[in-house]
Amino acid sequence: MISLNDYANLRSYAGSETAVMLENRYHHGVFTRDDADTTSQDNGVTLLVDAQNRRWKRIINDGDYSIDWWHLPGDELDYSLTITRACNFLQVKGEEWWQLPIPTTPAGITLVGPGGVRSCKTTANLKLWKNAVDFKGTILDFSGATNIECVRVQYSLGAPAIYNLRIVGAPGAAANLRGLCVYSDASNMHGLPACQLLVQNVWLTNLYKGIVFGNNAYIQSWHSIMVRGCFWPIWSETTANAGEKIVFYKCLFGDSRNYYQGVHALAFRDCSFDYSGFSNETEQLANTDYGLFDLKGGTLDFKNCHFEWGNANCRNYRPVFTSNNGGTVKIKDSQWHSVMTNNTDAGSNVPYQYVEYFFFDKSSDLSGKCYIDGFDLVNADIKKGWSNNHIEMKKIVAPGYINMWRLLYLGDGVNHLPEPSWKESGALALNNVYAFGGARLSQTETADLAVTLQNGVLTATTKTATTMDKRVEIYFPIAKNDLVLWRATLANLKGQSSLDVTIGTYQGKYVLNGDAGVTTLLEKACQWGRTGTVTPAASATMTSDRITALNSSEYLPLPEGYVNYARIAIVLKNFVGSAAQPTSVDITQLLCQKIDIVSRNPRKSW
Repeated sequence: MISLNDYANLRSYAGSETAVMLENRYHHGVFTRDDADTTSQDNGVTLLVDAQNRRWKRIINDGDYSIDWWHLPGDELDYSLTITRACNFLQVKGEEWWQLPIPTTPAGITLVGPGGVRSCKTTANLKLWKNAVDFKGTILDFSGATNIECVRVQYSLGAPAIYNLRIVGAPGAAANLRGLCVYSDASNMHGLPACQLLVQNVWLTNLYKGIVFGNNAYIQSWHSIMVRGCFWPIWSETTANAGEKIVFYKCLFGDSRNYYQGVHALAFRDCSFDYSGFSNETEQLANTDYGLFDLKGGTLDFKNCHFEWGNANCRNYRPVFTSNNGGTVKIKDSQWHSVMTNNTDAGSNVPYQYVEYFFFDKSSDLSGKCYIDGFDLVNADIKKGWSNNHIEMKKIVAPGYINMWRLLYLGDGVNHLPEPSWKESGALALNNVYAFGGARLSQTETADLAVTLQNGVLTATTKTATTMDKRVEIYFPIAKNDLVLWRATLANLKGQSSLDVTIGTYQGKYVLNGDAGVTTLLEKACQWGRTGTVTPAASATMTSDRITALNSSEYLPLPEGYVNYARIAIVLKNFVGSAAQPTSVDITQLLCQKIDIVSRNPRKSW
């Protein structure tokens, strides 16, 4: 066996040796002469034809194909060119990708990277059909490139895989580097998709967008991925034939401005989202129109995940999740940890992030939804409510940190009464609404007061001129571990110049008898009542947060086992009128909510 330098030397070889070793650092390998083969074409890498029309075939002992075999002079400045040539060698014939179980293209092989650091300037295109690419920890350095997709999976099918890749770029929108992009340009669903892909042990850092999904991307598994230092760690743009079962397992996203923006359906299992946010207050205030996760549609599904909200450099002024076009968030058995900050809001000394909403629906039809089933809250704090629209929460764990005392109001679009829409008159009975004042005539009418429902608005109307207080009461079913929340707005006062309103909250054991009234078996008064005044020109909105608290030190008040209802009493003070000249007031928004708290901290601190 003799040694030659490179492919060109072998092609020009006219000697009698039957085995040749190439010594070139990129093309290194052993070729043997196959005199029985007189027809195979020179493919430039694994089969070469010499000047005597003899076929030389590369010995591949381990089945791995080195990406370096496709290296050409000049690729030292742009290793992406080498990668693209290697994948072009593997590319599938369009007419056979789905028809042949054993294709004529070189399926079933693994391309292997060289390791080390390789500079890249252009897009490295991967065409994967029944193939894998193991980069062996190779770092693709795109720090000198701008405005490109760094690595693009043009199609994938037949259980292909990408292993052990590192992509390093330059952060920020100016460089506009997109790290690992997975989508197909197929014109319809019958073309080559980007699916059945396994991506494992990949590190993406300092990019504008880390992972990008697009058309025809579905059925993908991403394992042990780290994305850090990116403005958008995950981005998805279009959903044509896309979004089915894209799942991330045991991945880490951190040190980034945001986490996600897009339209796909993505699932996350045992993932961490660590230390996020902007570098200063000015930068933060310039990016308040979207959340840390910004759903333009689609669904994000999390299980056993860890969320960190914020960093030490700035106060967050935006929600954790924003939604549009029906974007839905599902969170199960996860944790939300609010990071300490060096900045506080005016008039506040709370050192943790202090968001107005956790989930904010930006759509005009408020079609987005958030479902939470099992959530550990560590230093979490909400200014206004968990949501401006629909959110459902249960199995909330409150470890008892001193800054978790604030209200846990779910949101104006949430009503956990049996009939949430209040569209039909029967909703009064269904939701246990009672009128009190004078002799009882029915559940919602007494000699002095009538409660009616029209177009979702409750109206309390006087029937007599008595000056005795009149009450509208709601009995809200609760259980042992329910944290109960309540809110109402009174408006449109008619018949008198002002009306004082007092809210009393209670918990106990009650028997609800419908038209016959209520029997109280055992009751305790709660501490979170409210007062307000409504006039013909001004409404009054009152909120009773944590209404099951029995004393002022109970920051996590939970009812005892005997309790079956919370009683919310709206007391109308000096509410007078007659049948001929009635006085009325509307309850335009009536929301009763509860959250299932699974942790009973001995300190009862929120």
